[in-house]
Amino acid sequence: FNILFYVFGLKLNSQSFLLLARSVNYKILLKHHNNLLQIESILFGQAGYLDKKLDDYQKRLKEEYDFLRVKYGFISLSNSIFKRFRTRPYSQPTIRIAQLASIIYNIDNIFSKIVNLRSKDELLDILKNTDISEYWNNHFFFGKQSCNNVKKRLSKEKIDNIIINCIVPLIFSYGKYVVDDTYCSRAVEILQQTKPENNNIIRNFVNRGFPVYNAADTQALIHLKNNYCSKRNCLQCGILQRVFIFHS
Repeated sequence: FNILFYVFGLKLNSQSFLLLARSVNYKILLKHHNNLLQIESILFGQAGYLDKKLDDYQKRLKEEYDFLRVKYGFISLSNSIFKRFRTRPYSQPTIRIAQLASIIYNIDNIFSKIVNLRSKDELLDILKNTDISEYWNNHFFFGKQSCNNVKKRLSKEKIDNIIINCIVPLIFSYGKYVVDDTYCSRAVEILQQTKPENNNIIRNFVNRGFPVYNAADTQALIHLKNNYCSKRNCLQCGILQRVFIFHS
C-alpha cells in the first residue's frame, strides 16, 4: 500500500504520497471497498483537498469525509505538500489520487493478485477496468472544468513505471520472505517483458555501446551507476574486473 502510493507520486511527489498513505489505515479503506465515493472522500480529505467547497462533487466528498473523519479520528494533511508546478496535467496529484481510489475500489485482494502475477499481460487485464470517476474526465482540479472530455486512464508508461518500481520489487521481496525462488524468478521474467526505461542514465550507457533490450537491462544499469559509478567503486565493479582479466 505504501510503495504503491510512493510510486504514484513519481519523483516530484513521491514523499507526499507516502505521507498520504501513512495518514490512513489501509484496513479502513477496505471497509469501504464497495463505495468509490467514500474511498475518494477519505483520500482527498486526508490530502487536504476538501477544505473548500468549489462545486457539488467536492461538496459531496466533503460531507462524506466529515462523517468519516469523526468516526475514525482522521487528521488531514495540507495539500501544500503536493507539488503542482512542473507537473504534467495527467500527472497532477488530484488525478493520481483519483486513480489510486479507483484501484482500491475495483481490485479485490490486490496484494494476493500482485504476488501471484505470472506475466505483464495479467497485470494489464487487472488494470483495464480501473477508470476513475466521470468528474475527472473534464477536470484536472476541483472547481475548474477543462475543455477536453477524456478518460484519464493509466498510460502504458505509467503502468511500466508501476511494474518496475512496485510490482516486481514486491513479488521478489515476497519470494525472499517465504523462501520461494519461484516468485523471484517470476519477478525477473515480468521485468524482462517490460519495455526498457528511457532516462539520462540509460542514454549515457547506450551511447557507450551497452545493449538494452528490456527493463531488466535498464534496472541493472541504473544499479550499476548508483552503486558503483557514482560512488567510485570501480575496483569492486564486475565490468572493470572483466576488463582486467581480458587484458592480463
